[in-house]
Order: sequence, then structure tokens, then C-alpha cells
Amino acid sequence: MKNKRVNLFVSFILISLALHSQSYTKGDLLLSLKAGIIKMNNGENIELNWQGTPVSTSIEYMILNRNKLTLGLGLDATYFRHQLNSKNFGVLGIGAPVSLHYNFFPRITAYAGYMPGWYFDGYKPEDDSVNSGYGGLYSEMFLGLRYFVVDRLAVFTQVSSGDFMLSLGVSIKL
Repeated sequence: MKNKRVNLFVSFILISLALHSQSYTKGDLLLSLKAGIIKMNNGENIELNWQGTPVSTSIEYMILNRNKLTLGLGLDATYFRHQLNSKNFGVLGIGAPVSLHYNFFPRITAYAGYMPGWYFDGYKPEDDSVNSGYGGLYSEMFLGLRYFVVDRLAVFTQVSSGDFMLSLGVSIKL
């Protein structure tokens, strides 16, 4: 009789964890702030050097939720500085990420996505044949892992195919 109670209790706990394993539901809004570690050279121009750490903020809306999978659409704004010919220039990137989240455990989610966007570069060459390496259309794919410290606050790390190779950040579920 005692074994049945223990089995029933353990089953209840496991079912409760499974039912509450969703870190996201349809309609959730996620606000994130991240800082990145980037490549030092874009391969085209050895004179182009990065200055400081790029920072990014994004907002993501969860539009679809099936079992442990959630689809999110968002808007991302990134700012960083670069140096060319001893002059310092700012770059603003605006992107539209689409990501698929998978809830592994009650507080851990993995995600993958794609983000097309546009860089606005402060550098304007005197000669149109000179390429600053930034400015114009960009796209990147990314993979990340997010851990919810509490129900609405998470920390995450993200690896991307673009210039921002590794990012660390904080997210708040609104």
C-alpha cells in the first residue's frame, strides 16, 4: 500500500512538471538585452577594426505554441562602433528575427532562428569604390540556450553566423 502511494506521488510530480514545462505560451512577449563578442576583421579590409562591445535589444512575440515548440517573431536593434582610417564610426543594425524555441526542461529552452536586417553605417567613403564592409542588407542564423532564473527573468547565450559570434544576455517575459 505504501509503494502505491509513493508511486502515485512520484507520478503526480512528474505529470505536474511535464504540464508546467512550457517556458512560453502563445501571446508571450519577451524583451532581451545582450552584449556580443565579435570578429575583429571582416576579411575584406584589414584597416577595419571594431571598437567596444556591440549591444543589442530585441522584442519577440510568441505566435504559435505546439507541445514543447514555440514560434516567435521579433524586432532587433544592434549598435556597435568600428574604426577605419583612424576615424571612428557608429553602425546601427535593424533586424527581424524568426525563431523556433524548444522547451527541454521546465526552465531551459533552446532556440534556433534566422534574422534578415539592414545596417546603417556612419562611414561615408569619399570614393564610391571603397567599401566600408558594413552598411546595407545582412542576414544571420543563430542558436541559443535560455535559462529562466525565475518565471519572468532569464539569462541566455547565443551563437550566430554573423559578425557577432557569441552573445550573452538577459531576457524579461512581459
